[in-house]
Amino acid sequence: MKKRLLYVAILLCLVVTACSDDEGAKTLPVAQMPELSEAESRAAKSVSGFDIDFFQATNDIAIKNENMVVSPLSASMFVSVLANIADESTKEQIVDALGCDDIGALNRLSSKYMDWFVNPDPKVTVRLLNAFWYDKKYTLSPGFQTISSDYFKIQNMGRDFSNSSNVVAEINAWVKSETNNMIPTALNPEEMLEDYCLVNCLYFKGIWKEKFDKAATGRAVFHGPSSNSTVDMMSNTLDCGYVEGEDFQAVDLAFGEERFTMRFILPAEDVDIDEFILSDAMKAAAEAMPVECRVGITLPRFKILPDKNHNVTEILKTIGVNMPAAGDVFDFFTVKCFKTYVIAQKATVIVDEEGAEAAALTIETDIMAPGDYVEVNFNRPFVFLINENCTGRSLFAGKVVNPKY
Repeated sequence: MKKRLLYVAILLCLVVTACSDDEGAKTLPVAQMPELSEAESRAAKSVSGFDIDFFQATNDIAIKNENMVVSPLSASMFVSVLANIADESTKEQIVDALGCDDIGALNRLSSKYMDWFVNPDPKVTVRLLNAFWYDKKYTLSPGFQTISSDYFKIQNMGRDFSNSSNVVAEINAWVKSETNNMIPTALNPEEMLEDYCLVNCLYFKGIWKEKFDKAATGRAVFHGPSSNSTVDMMSNTLDCGYVEGEDFQAVDLAFGEERFTMRFILPAEDVDIDEFILSDAMKAAAEAMPVECRVGITLPRFKILPDKNHNVTEILKTIGVNMPAAGDVFDFFTVKCFKTYVIAQKATVIVDEEGAEAAALTIETDIMAPGDYVEVNFNRPFVFLINENCTGRSLFAGKVVNPKY
């Protein structure tokens, strides 16, 4: 039976391994952080709440005691596209989930991310790409053509879908190329497509501002939820952002020129990782403004492989977006398409010695002050966020319960 795949978010986060500072030197000038209007700033602040909601909802339906990574930014950008071409009921659910009903501001914000990410930092590479394969028997609607070109830079490619295996092969080749071979297949080669496939590809490669010394990496015990394991643990002492609450500690490690940061969040020893992710403490840990401290950090190397698809349709449902079973609510074309669809997301992340923001809200802490020293040992399950520091959006969010490398 044929299945039409509406959306595949192909996400690669490569937090860089063993490359020199000069590798892949940028030839384009580094882009300045975008200047946002008041409306765009409000949209970014609102959607940053969606980032954590999406991560919490994904974890809630994911397999327990397994590593997991998703991209909230990709998901929010995708549903922003749909909001432009959806019927009124679906549009209202989407903007409610995003926390912003100003679709124009959301569109302009997405456009600025697309422009900024072309070359955002000398030590960071980000590729944020959208592509749309569709059966050339259809004509794209004027509305979809407008948002494709003006805001989301969607590469629209009409193809002959009578032999969809050729289209699947083309999609897989495109994804493999854009992720530097890290994700060789987006779709099963046997996948049967009808009508169209919308793909978002997010690739991230960053070098730590202060690298870990490989000579300091050693074997140590990681206390998993069901058993202990011996893993490679990296160590460093550096000045960086730190946050502490009643139920967690958090450390911010910067990439390059500090336009991107990876926040590692360690729940208290007596707190279950999944219960923590669903709690208000998770949101507090994600949103808190750090103070700069001298931090001694111990962190495992880890790698999360792209071997699972997250069912974004089900994830959205848990945060109030009931995507219709048929695609006729979306005006991709000048005629309606009534067939069913699937929304899926795939991701991978690698963290080692070479490389891998706080949002505007704060939490109070009277424990730490700037300049204090603290040690944080990530030797039990933890959460990570990769954020851009212009608006505080999360490109990636995940948890590690069993470090593998």
